[in-house]
Amino acid sequence: MKDAYYFPHFSNARHDRKIKRIRLDWGNQGYALYFMTLEVLRDQSDFSYPTSDIDLLADEFNVTEAELKAIIFDYKLFEIVKVDSEEVFTSPKLLDYMQPYLERSKKARNAAKKRWNANGMQEHSPSITSKVNEVKEKKEKKVNVNIYE
Repeated sequence: MKDAYYFPHFSNARHDRKIKRIRLDWGNQGYALYFMTLEVLRDQSDFSYPTSDIDLLADEFNVTEAELKAIIFDYKLFEIVKVDSEEVFTSPKLLDYMQPYLERSKKARNAAKKRWNANGMQEHSPSITSKVNEVKEKKEKKVNVNIYE
């Protein structure tokens, strides 16, 4: 199994008007196609997928290309944009929902970078270093105690 990536899926998604329309027109298959398409977008580093490769997704999902194109193009749940010279589709809601997660990840990465210096050695804050030194000193004092004195 490939790496699995997180994305939020709200428990009330089925109540969104656009998704209700998909469910009315396509039943649970439309709902499943929508979320499988979101999963594919989440797996992409830029959360987008080329429209020229929708046939590959349709084959993976075991549906016709026309069926998948209807889900992607007809319900305004996905946005079609040009990136460089390529047309891609993305989900504005997925991008919105991923922002807090991406910001937390970025902050965590930056904090980790600050903890490690250019030599690959972990740097400690003065408070952590002083506490480590205190513990070492206490251990040394206990070791040097002569019980026969």
